[in-house]
Amino acid sequence: YNDLALPIKLFDYLSYGRPLVVTDCTEQARIVREADAGIVVGDTVEALSAGFAHLLQTDADQIVAWSAHAADAARRSAWSTRAKQIVEILTGGEA
Repeated sequence: YNDLALPIKLFDYLSYGRPLVVTDCTEQARIVREADAGIVVGDTVEALSAGFAHLLQTDADQIVAWSAHAADAARRSAWSTRAKQIVEILTGGEA
């Protein structure tokens, strides 16, 4: 279930425009990797700890990039964006 589920809170966290540290559950890991919005780690205390340590040691430019990518991923996944895409598909043009 955890590999298939996409918790809404993932999109909430992306909308904060900050880098994420997520476990390697298939779908949430895919979204964070594709968006280049943070770090994906194993599902253990040690892996999470290492992920947070890595985040704390990451240079400012990478933090800024991950943050921008997270915010962009949130905009692309917003309900308003999805609704506009559906209207455009159904009407064959601009919404």
